[in-house]
Amino acid sequence: MPARRIPTISREEMEAARDAIVDRPGTPYGHRHLQKAADNPLELAQFIAEQHEVNPRQTLGSDVLDALTLLTYARRSVPALPAHLDSLELRLLRAGSATHPPVALRALGERVGLSTRQATRARILSLADADNRRKHPDGDLYALGSRASEQETQWMNQHGERLLRLAALLVDARDRATGDLSFELEQLGQTIAGIGSPPSGPHDHKRLTIAAARLRAMVLPELLAAEQRDFREDLGPLVKSLMELTEEHQAVAWQSL
Repeated sequence: MPARRIPTISREEMEAARDAIVDRPGTPYGHRHLQKAADNPLELAQFIAEQHEVNPRQTLGSDVLDALTLLTYARRSVPALPAHLDSLELRLLRAGSATHPPVALRALGERVGLSTRQATRARILSLADADNRRKHPDGDLYALGSRASEQETQWMNQHGERLLRLAALLVDARDRATGDLSFELEQLGQTIAGIGSPPSGPHDHKRLTIAAARLRAMVLPELLAAEQRDFREDLGPLVKSLMELTEEHQAVAWQSL
């Protein structure tokens, strides 16, 4: 895991983050459910992660940031297995990257003791790798999705070719990207290289699942940054189409877990 210094969150800061989630105007969650989860900071942070997985379009970026504060408090103050805390941190970091608009990677990282976008990105990838190894100790590099449900396989059969085609179009335009986005598109290109067109069979579906996750957590947040506005406008409807496809895939994939 990337080196970091876990912030010390006081009880007052924890309570402020908790109250901000519960009392935030325009909250999309039922007040009764919030109050029930609010008694335990870890349960409330998990509630926010679960709500994102059920309905990602309704997730508020400010709630994800406050949930990460609750998680950081829990690391020092609430008895829990480190692996459970790491898994919850991964879910919240991914949720923050997928809100509308997405939370900046640096802002997400600051809540867990990281000071740069690069460190936050590395943390997400490291947590994902560790989580995958816990779930699939056989060591399969592409075990993520190796037990895909029939529903996810059906989704890939119906939409995988379009997802691959749009991802390839985005990769082909990487020369016009700048900064971190250029690097992320290069990594995406390596992920989709060798996938058949149309994608078929477990191996292609596994690699395309990883590509969808990379698009959702790494590429699209960078693409939606203010400095990429001109590039984004040049791409036209491609960006919106990729956002919709990766969100659909995420909703189906979560049902497989």
